[in-house]
Amino acid sequence: MRSCATRFQLLYLLICCAWFCQPPARAVLFYATGDPAYNSTAPAGSLTNSGWQWQGLLENSYKKYLGTAIAPNYFLTAQHLAVDTNWTFRYEDQTFSVVAVTNDPLSDLTVCRVNGALASYAPLYTSSDEAGQAGVVFGRGTDRGAAVTNLDLHLSGWKWGAYNYTQRWGVNTVTETGVADGNPYLAAAFDADGSTNECMLSDKDSGGGFFLQDGGLWKLAGINWAVDPVQFNTVASDAGSYYAALFDYGGLYYKTASGWQFATNTTQDLPQNFYVTRVSERADWVMSVIPEPSGVLVVGLATLFVLHRFRRWSR
Repeated sequence: MRSCATRFQLLYLLICCAWFCQPPARAVLFYATGDPAYNSTAPAGSLTNSGWQWQGLLENSYKKYLGTAIAPNYFLTAQHLAVDTNWTFRYEDQTFSVVAVTNDPLSDLTVCRVNGALASYAPLYTSSDEAGQAGVVFGRGTDRGAAVTNLDLHLSGWKWGAYNYTQRWGVNTVTETGVADGNPYLAAAFDADGSTNECMLSDKDSGGGFFLQDGGLWKLAGINWAVDPVQFNTVASDAGSYYAALFDYGGLYYKTASGWQFATNTTQDLPQNFYVTRVSERADWVMSVIPEPSGVLVVGLATLFVLHRFRRWSR
């Protein structure tokens, strides 16, 4: 992976994405625009039905995230959010109570059961060919903040901005697969040469779904997990440091579990990566929890995308 932090240092970074994340943490952030309303409605064209319709608003009295419906009474989200029966799931204009939670012992996935029937739900991606594919990812959190420059005063990206908790989508390409802290993942890089919908994750994006196409259908391939690295500065100090979505953190200091490190500035960009828990690796476990087969529930007609579990990143 293109990161100076080790896979085990991911846990430290994930702080910004879970309950340990008191620092600012935001939603899907874009390279092309800072418009807070950008991609805040369902994607269309070739991205129609790419997962927006299966995202539900997962909330308790002070936390707001996403979950993905995967069966008539079940949704899938990130385990590090610590969902319990005090949470609700708002889906298709109905509010359901979470009545049971089952945590995967071998990943960051959590299957939650609700007290009612979800009218439609996402099929699971079960193939192992994710690398190189472009996907659509969903999150809910903050806006893009002030521009960040490195020591040479070159634009590097943007700080996390104000929370808005708006569901938005973006796109990115799977650059690698792997395992960190025992969690199987798919990685995507925040590249400056991406499309107008190229995105990065930040705090409060945890739990959202990442979808890939398979056989002409969009399927759930990942659950938002982490960002690496996430805390930056122009000096090796917590004082004045900030959280950001950067397409090039070369020439800046970044924080790891062992302290501040300097990323050498070169002619090649050094982008942040975001990580989603790889569903294909744990699909058998998911299916062992839900009694119904995962897939699209057809009703009536036969018809049928600048955000860490880093210590547990977005809570």
